[in-house]
Amino acid sequence: MKRRKVLYQKQLAVIDDLVIGVEDEAKILKRHRVSRRLYRRWLCQEAFADELRRGVEAARHRNMLQIARHVPAAVEGLVEMIRHDNSEVKRKACLDLLGLGNCAEKDAEVVRGPRVSKGQASRILEVLAEKEAG
Repeated sequence: MKRRKVLYQKQLAVIDDLVIGVEDEAKILKRHRVSRRLYRRWLCQEAFADELRRGVEAARHRNMLQIARHVPAAVEGLVEMIRHDNSEVKRKACLDLLGLGNCAEKDAEVVRGPRVSKGQASRILEVLAEKEAG
């Protein structure tokens, strides 16, 4: 049976800073007094690489959730822009809304984010119909 290797506190601290911190890799390694050579050896260790991978996945998941929380406000803002007097602003808002829908379909496997509500879709179609009629 394969024995699981335990990571040192220094390795865990470096992983946390790489995943959560705002500094780049070189600054983090320097602050923790870890040479590039030692860091490369750590990356070859299965336990370190697995923990780093889990941290990156957790960070990606947190970011996707944060984006999903802001989608309704973004959609509402774009719907309001469709009512703008400037036709170029209306056109770009419509394109952005359509693009948002396409992105949601592509990312559906990753995160099920909020979609455009029926009321919002009705308003979009209403504005587009007015433009066509006018």
